[in-house]
Amino acid sequence: MKKKPIKALTIRKMPDEVADAVRGRAEENQTSFSKALVALLQEHLSEGKVNVKKRRDLSWMAGTLSEQDAEAFDRSLKEQRQIDPEMWK
Repeated sequence: MKKKPIKALTIRKMPDEVADAVRGRAEENQTSFSKALVALLQEHLSEGKVNVKKRRDLSWMAGTLSEQDAEAFDRSLKEQRQIDPEMWK
């Protein structure tokens, strides 16, 4: 039997810190409060599972590199940003 999606849900007595966290996520991802809440629930319930909803940006990576890895990344970018004058003749 196929489950029907829940079209509406009322949440009572949501703690301010939870609401603030959801609002912050919504602003960060430029989405609605409702979509941010659903995304957070999906992430939490999907931890360790393969079918995690894909993100549209790389915000999840922010602050995850070690200092050594960040320096190596910056060096790689610097090398890639070199302009070869021969290519622009």
